Amino acid sequence: MAGFDIFDTIEELRRTGDAFCVATVLRTADATSAKAGGKAAITRDGTVLGHLGGACVQRAVRAAAQEALVSGEPKM
Repeated sequence: MAGFDIFDTIEELRRTGDAFCVATVLRTADATSAKAGGKAAITRDGTVLGHLGGACVQRAVRAAAQEALVSGEPKM
């Protein structure tokens, strides 16, 4: 994702006024393309903007983001 800046993405999402979540990789185990500190924004429609890892991680993050968007509460 050359030229991608998560903070620019977050600022643009804020400007639009649409709800979104920010996910941060806290730690990893075993071999993974994700790195601790990695961030992505997840939109209400489930679009992941950024890199958090492979398909399993993406599914889990989308589900957690949808729950957080509905409840308004952060998740870990």
